[in-house]
Amino acid sequence: MPKYEKPLTAHLDRRLLRLAKFAVILLILGMAFSPPRLGRFLTSVHDYSTQYRAAKASRISQHPDWYAIGDSYISGEGTFDYYPNSNSARSSDFCHRSPISYASLLGIPEANNFACSGSTIAEIAKTGNQGESAQIARLPRSARLILIGAGGDSFHFSTVMKDCLKIGPFQGSCATELLTEMEGMEIPDASPAPREIRDCNFSIGNYRNQFICMLLMAHEHSPKAKIFIIGYPRLFRISPTTSCSDISVADQKFINVGDAALNNALERWTSLTAEYGTPVSFISTWNAFASHEECQPASDMNPLLATSAASPIALVGHTPIHKGCHSPPDTYGACSESFHPTRAGYLALAHSIGPAINAYLHQP
Repeated sequence: MPKYEKPLTAHLDRRLLRLAKFAVILLILGMAFSPPRLGRFLTSVHDYSTQYRAAKASRISQHPDWYAIGDSYISGEGTFDYYPNSNSARSSDFCHRSPISYASLLGIPEANNFACSGSTIAEIAKTGNQGESAQIARLPRSARLILIGAGGDSFHFSTVMKDCLKIGPFQGSCATELLTEMEGMEIPDASPAPREIRDCNFSIGNYRNQFICMLLMAHEHSPKAKIFIIGYPRLFRISPTTSCSDISVADQKFINVGDAALNNALERWTSLTAEYGTPVSFISTWNAFASHEECQPASDMNPLLATSAASPIALVGHTPIHKGCHSPPDTYGACSESFHPTRAGYLALAHSIGPAINAYLHQP
């Protein structure tokens, strides 16, 4: 344990205790304070508590032989706090790797996180994107544990969301768009699946086979590593009752159904690859944001974000929060951070993933 840790923790505990006592005094003497002023104070106490928990989580030991690859949900998109080399207009690299991603909170060093926002399965395994080389090729033989978060971009998550929001030319049916993408998840089990890398073909649209090939390639590059596939969290309440960020109740339900279908497919394909002898397991984060889904109090998700009130997205009936994007916004003014976890969301994901990794590390 570092020398500074215990005194710092004790100091923070004392400060939190003082804040809590002060909050109780204010509640007792609440008549002397206007409700808005008291509410702002209590919100600041809650925010400090959240930051304190994040600070404790970030002091976890670093694991030099652990690695992370995948898309925006593992890179840390949405925190608005990114490593400079993955947030550069000069190199057009906006992979958006963050020190507050769940990979970082679980102890994966900055140099070992190759994840990149927007990456499809094929880009992770074969071609690379944002000017970076394929992530699989950078995995070393010495790796002992690999976290992979992939699949959402291959199934065009951003296009589906814009279709549901009716942004720009995306004026179709949210349900139709989701059903189209879900068809790609339902590959008949009887159809041939690659068992060796020589059977791999990334030029065809068989996402099951691409996913299996990605895992086979990861195992070949890092034969001693345990591989964990990380699922995606549920974005909306199980039974929504009101519109959320201009997404109707029906569309929220459709998105949850599509999200569940994607997770089921990833879990099924992971199990199929494990049958070949590849040391791979699936970790579900489906309930990681329970009670803090999009549009809930203290949501773990960023809402629809835009660059400014003059953004095209604001001219088609939407009311996004205006917050400067950390990469060029899309044609309709939406920030890439929209509908991605907040800092608190990544902490929730780390708490959801950690027990499965601990169980593996401490198995007999």
